[in-house]
Amino acid sequence: MIREATELVALVLILVGISRFVSVPAWAWIGFPAGKVVVSIVVYAVFLRKTLGTPAVGVESLVGERATTLTCLDPCGQVRVRGEIWSARSATRATIPAKHDVTICDVRKNTLHVVAADVTVQRAAENRPIRRNGRSERTTRLR
Repeated sequence: MIREATELVALVLILVGISRFVSVPAWAWIGFPAGKVVVSIVVYAVFLRKTLGTPAVGVESLVGERATTLTCLDPCGQVRVRGEIWSARSATRATIPAKHDVTICDVRKNTLHVVAADVTVQRAAENRPIRRNGRSERTTRLR
C-alpha cells in the first residue's frame, strides 16, 4: 500500500512539474491519478485471488476439475486430466463410456473418483457406498 501511495504522489508531482511548462487539462489532474488507483485495485484483487485461492499443486487441486475418460469406467478405468493419464473409478459405480466428460469429486491414493459431468458432485456423495466391517453397503440419506 505504501508503494502505491508513493507512486500516486510521484504522479501528482510529475503533473505539477509539467504544468509549469505546459497547460495541463483538468481531466488529466483527475484522470491519471484515478486511473492509477483503479489499476492498483485491480492488480491487488488479482493478487489476492491467486494467493488465497485453491492450491495449484498437489492432488487436492484436481478436485472439481473436468477430465475425459480414455477407457470405459465400469467402475474402473483411465481418464485424462491436465494432459496426464490417471486411474479412475466411478464414484457412483455407474458405467461411464469412453470419451465422456467427467468431474473429479475425490482423490484416494492414486485413484481419482469421478462422476459423469452431468451428475452433480453432491448427488454422487449421497450415493457413495459406506464401508462397515469390511463390506460395502449402499445407504440413502434421509431428508
